Amino acid sequence: MPDNESHQSTIALEDLYEVSNSGDLVSLSVRTGARGQKSLTTVKLNRTIKVKDVNGSIDKPLPLGSGAELAGKTLRIKTEITDISDETNDTFIDVRITGGPNEYRHKVEKTVIADNDSVLYTADIEFFTR
Repeated sequence: MPDNESHQSTIALEDLYEVSNSGDLVSLSVRTGARGQKSLTTVKLNRTIKVKDVNGSIDKPLPLGSGAELAGKTLRIKTEITDISDETNDTFIDVRITGGPNEYRHKVEKTVIADNDSVLYTADIEFFTR
């Protein structure tokens, strides 16, 4: 008898991002895929929700605050991608943060086994100053 249940994988990322101790605005964008896949993203700064259950990518940069305001805080990104595409079982998130001394870019990919399987991507990124 075939197994028609969907399965979920989890991929966790922990990282640091340097911000300057200034008024420079730090922003986030999250690209999700692959094309045709369904995704929902929630972004929190410490425990404060910045956006909840965004359908698809966050293409327009989401302002998070100044470097001085963000130092010592943790950004938490939670994205669930469900494979609904007939063309591919590939999923990914591509996280981009700007406004610090360097741009942050991190792409994580996972190929699911079967249609309707999902991947829960979590990223915890701590902001720091030197």
